[in-house]
Amino acid sequence: MVPVEYVDAVADAGGIPVIIPGRSPVDALLVAGLQGLVLTGGPDVDPRRYGQSPHPRTDDPHADRDEAELQALSAAIALDVPVLAVCRGAQVLNVWAGGDLIQHIGDHPAFDRHGGQGRFDTTKVSVTGGSRVHALAGASVLALCHHHQAIGRLGARLSAVATAEDGAIEGIELEGDLPVVGVQWHPEEARHDGLIGRFVDMARAWAGRRA
Repeated sequence: MVPVEYVDAVADAGGIPVIIPGRSPVDALLVAGLQGLVLTGGPDVDPRRYGQSPHPRTDDPHADRDEAELQALSAAIALDVPVLAVCRGAQVLNVWAGGDLIQHIGDHPAFDRHGGQGRFDTTKVSVTGGSRVHALAGASVLALCHHHQAIGRLGARLSAVATAEDGAIEGIELEGDLPVVGVQWHPEEARHDGLIGRFVDMARAWAGRRA
């Protein structure tokens, strides 16, 4: 199941949404046929994948989905397919790169609430100039956030390029030429900001360069 907001945002930008079942193994030939991969929001990543025991507030594990998304992400990067990772997706990207997560930001007094319990919070996010997230979202975003977890230690070859006012990492990207970006907020819920549409355009241009 994929929230229709993601599907509509891709279609509205002129893309053709293709939904990959969240079960492993993921066929690399399917990923090779895509111009871009979007990893959507969803339940928490199993903390055992980054060497931690589950926090009482962490969701029950979804092992098949974790494995499928990690496989799809690995295939996309190996096959030169751009990636946009949203909320949980950004956390999957960080775990894939060897980083870890803060399992419950409510335990950390430095962090404000970033939504949760069925609601979104509006969070001001500052974006580093010259980054790919900047190209997609601009210098400042009033972001719709809905996450009780946050990126902790950054994975290898990842840079933090967007932060909330409380210091929580809200945007990351992978070093190198291939566009691989993650945002902790939910652009599909605020489609007027055009972020997903700009990613579709970026992915289409990248595919044209590969052709």
